[in-house]
Amino acid sequence: MPPNLPSGSIALYNKSKADAYISLQCTTVDGYVTVIEYPVGGSAVGAKVPAGQYVYVAWVGGKKFTGSFKLGKLQDRRIYMYKDRVEIK
Repeated sequence: MPPNLPSGSIALYNKSKADAYISLQCTTVDGYVTVIEYPVGGSAVGAKVPAGQYVYVAWVGGKKFTGSFKLGKLQDRRIYMYKDRVEIK
């Protein structure tokens, strides 16, 4: 990430006991668009990411889930992936 870009943190958890993958598209407050993608195994994946409005596409055990959330500067979000849903906390 560029210096001084407002950012927060995400932690990804795969609770499904199946293969999981997530693609996160962020539009920052300055209008930049980023795409971040992760395979999510059995252990937690954490990352520092840009603050902004997110749209996600997750595949869990072959099922597709979509949604959105906002991440503020210095905010932390946890994304839990289950066989039948994705929860953002």
